Amino acid sequence: GFLIQTGVPLWEHTFIEINSWATGAGRIWPFQWIYLYGLYGNITQSLLAIKFFTYFVIFVDVYLFYKILRTLTKSRDLSLLCAVIVPLFFQFRWFHDPILSFTFLMPMMCLFMLSSSILLIDYLENSKRTSLLFAVLIYILALLTYEIAYASVFLYIGIIALNSNKRRGIIFIIIIQIHH
Repeated sequence: GFLIQTGVPLWEHTFIEINSWATGAGRIWPFQWIYLYGLYGNITQSLLAIKFFTYFVIFVDVYLFYKILRTLTKSRDLSLLCAVIVPLFFQFRWFHDPILSFTFLMPMMCLFMLSSSILLIDYLENSKRTSLLFAVLIYILALLTYEIAYASVFLYIGIIALNSNKRRGIIFIIIIQIHH
């Protein structure tokens, strides 16, 4: 409604938001504004569709969490138990809810970090360069979406430390540190 009321085109408003946050607050997160305004401006304004997609992303997040644990621990039962327990920690509240507000920003960030982790594990175990490339690209996308992605470096270091082929993991760390 804001864009209709002001007569500002979608991409111009998106650029204004990106520029304002970068220059005013030092926050460089352009993908967050691109997907947010692109979603509401071009795809749908249906709250039901967005909430359905949010829950779908959360379901995928829990599944990816299960896959990572299964790969690292080699235990199906422990991984399944942890995946079933994870939703017990979800909180729903009126103000600043990570699941119901912010147009699935936190579930999407979790999706980015978990999928890049799975790709990193695949690279470490199978030496697939395409897995390394996609892991880095998804991580860069996460960095351009929200700052919490910076903390996932510790997740990657843990994955590399638990993997038997630590040499390949150093390449990933070097690539993402160059990007910073």
